[in-house]
Amino acid sequence: MSLLVRTIQRTSILAPRMGSTAFILRAKDNLKEREDALEEQYVKEKEKDDLRKLKDKLTKDEAKKVDTSSVQGVQRSKKEIDSEIVSLEKKVKELQDQISKLKKK
Repeated sequence: MSLLVRTIQRTSILAPRMGSTAFILRAKDNLKEREDALEEQYVKEKEKDDLRKLKDKLTKDEAKKVDTSSVQGVQRSKKEIDSEIVSLEKKVKELQDQISKLKKK
């Protein structure tokens, strides 16, 4: 009976320690998993932020390009209009000269 008592005592003494060490080991693994998950989540959020910032920057650049191209288009059209006006004025002067010559005859 003493052998049985000794084995029970040894297992009862070691069992709580083994259980707590197993719990501690599981807790450490759990902490590592949580840390890894948080790191992954942080990296994903950082990537999303970077992509959002890049997208915003690209849309602003495109908007600026559209604004400058529309302004240049307006300026070009003004230049074209001015050149057309000048050419039409020259034609009008030539026609007036021709009319005046015909009237003199």
